[in-house]
Amino acid sequence: MSCFNFARQLPKMELRWMLVGLYLLLQTMVFAQSGNPFDLTPRLTEQQDTIVEENVPSGNPFDIIGKKAKKEEDKRSTETPIFKKPKEISVPVENAGSKGTFLFTLIVGMLVLAAIFMTLLREFIGKVYHAFLNDNLLNQLHREQGPIASFPFQMLYILTFVIMGIFLYLLLDHYHSLPYTSPWKNLFASIGMVAGVFIAKHIFLGFLAWLFPIEKEIRVYSFTIMVFNIMLGLVLIPFNVIIAYAPTEVVVVSIYIGLGILALIYLFRQLRSLFAASRYLAFHKLHFLLYLCAVEIAPVLVLIKMIMLASGANEH
Repeated sequence: MSCFNFARQLPKMELRWMLVGLYLLLQTMVFAQSGNPFDLTPRLTEQQDTIVEENVPSGNPFDIIGKKAKKEEDKRSTETPIFKKPKEISVPVENAGSKGTFLFTLIVGMLVLAAIFMTLLREFIGKVYHAFLNDNLLNQLHREQGPIASFPFQMLYILTFVIMGIFLYLLLDHYHSLPYTSPWKNLFASIGMVAGVFIAKHIFLGFLAWLFPIEKEIRVYSFTIMVFNIMLGLVLIPFNVIIAYAPTEVVVVSIYIGLGILALIYLFRQLRSLFAASRYLAFHKLHFLLYLCAVEIAPVLVLIKMIMLASGANEH
């Protein structure tokens, strides 16, 4: 009662302020227990927890959200995994573009060089053709040339080395037997091999002409070799073009035909030489046999052996 009487004795204004203070005190106690009403982080956390709980499938058959989440999870698990194509590993191979450019330059250069020689030396090519067919014209042409062939015939002989070297290069390239990785080195090696074999043969024939009393006949035979080789070089020009650009089946046929023509011209030259040396053959059979083995057969075997060694070195 004393408290009540004390409240009645207070003025009305002071009583109101006391009530307001009491109300604020009670509100502060309530807020202290429940936390900051403007703090949104706990509320967001509660919402996320609620969403996670909703996505978890429950045993309630009417829980549509849980069933939908479970169905999507099962679908992802049963889908076939998509495998990405493995990245291709680049392996260094021979540049086909560089090889094509080299072949194009080689064939065009050969055709241009042959066209220049045929235009400027047309008269001499005609003489070579007639001497190739007729033995009497060959002897007459040899008498005109003298001991050493004239400059036009030497130029035609150099062209023959180039054409036959290109044929040898294309032949080795087709059978993957080139000794070097550089195409220019292989080309120069092929031309040098052909030129070396025939130049060595002419030098040896000159030595025989100096050693034995058959100088005239040997010089005629050496000139015969030059004439037949020039004709062979001119014949091989279209074969080089075919081997360089034709399909594989045509290339194989062209190689066999070219080698067959080479063998026929070689046999034809040997028959012509035998007829020219028939009067010596009856009395010097042993010498002729030695010459045949040393000059005709040995260079061919050496050339074949060099090609086989180059092929074996390339394989290893």
